[in-house]
Amino acid sequence: MNITVISLGRKGASPIFAYEMVAALVKQGCNITCILSEYIENIHKFINLKEQYPYLNLFFIKTYRSKFQFIINTLNIFNFIKLKKMVNNAEPDCIYIPMISIWSSILCFFLFNKKIITTIHDVNMHIGEKNIFFEKIYTYAIKKSTKIIVLSQGFISQIINKYGILQENICWIPHANFNYYVPPNDDCSVKNKIFNKILFFGRIYEYKGLSVLLKAMNILEKTNKNICLKIVGSGKLSKEEKILIEKLGDKVELINRWINEDDVHSFFKDIDLTVLPYIEASQSGVIVLSYGMKKPVIASDIGGLPEQILPNTGILVPPGNEKILAQTIIDLYKTPEKIIEMGNNAYEYAANELTWERSAEKLINFMT
Repeated sequence: MNITVISLGRKGASPIFAYEMVAALVKQGCNITCILSEYIENIHKFINLKEQYPYLNLFFIKTYRSKFQFIINTLNIFNFIKLKKMVNNAEPDCIYIPMISIWSSILCFFLFNKKIITTIHDVNMHIGEKNIFFEKIYTYAIKKSTKIIVLSQGFISQIINKYGILQENICWIPHANFNYYVPPNDDCSVKNKIFNKILFFGRIYEYKGLSVLLKAMNILEKTNKNICLKIVGSGKLSKEEKILIEKLGDKVELINRWINEDDVHSFFKDIDLTVLPYIEASQSGVIVLSYGMKKPVIASDIGGLPEQILPNTGILVPPGNEKILAQTIIDLYKTPEKIIEMGNNAYEYAANELTWERSAEKLINFMT
């Protein structure tokens, strides 16, 4: 099968998701042409992959690295004409968009009579991210797609109702593991110990409920003074969050910056579990990332998160309830061997069930 993959995101989960899927597809024998941003964070990974599979074709286009460059290059219609030409020259049986971006959405205006398969990571824009202009462009791209892939089964009905897409043209493929970040020489055995530290990981947005976790830590601190919180990710902290962090003092370690992919693994080495206190959610790559690091998860019982959390890999709590969240953490640390056991279960589940090979097989079957 001749597939053109369009991935024009630069940083974060987008280029990593694209790379993992492309790698799995070429291993399945698919003829892949990738159209990527020249500024993609993991460009070296794609180049190394091409050295292994010479029939993998890579094309790069200058997108943007700043807000000014975004405006100038996005308004330049010739960039999209160039992208259209790249797609037409590849003569694909179908086009696959692993994660919607502004540029891939605009490109859809230029593509006619093409079979487009798009993976939707978030059915609705979250609190703090909503933008009417972007939402309209994304909606057009989704409606222009021939088929849709969702990462959470529970959102199929929303896709049908919101976009009028037939159920037969929607496929559920669970988010595969993110062992991408785990070094080849990683010794998982060192994770079988307790550090008395929990982790909040990822970009900081209002919908991720960091304030709920900080309030839970304030309760927790009165009962178990040994447990600390590590917060890792870029984003603007709210006034309330800053006050709570200051109040908790040395119980909170804050790394408030963009995290390069080479640094991700280091932040999981000395923590026991990951907490996702989200007040809104579709699904989360942080969950499968945590599993790959042999760490269990406490997450809000909301959106598609329950589909990702098995009883032996993590615990679900009501969203927005700091008291229950605090008590859940307290109870879990009463039996630390349970934390280690759940981490081992999470790792095995991700390694054996949430593979990119399975995802690629499902994608190919859905495309044909």
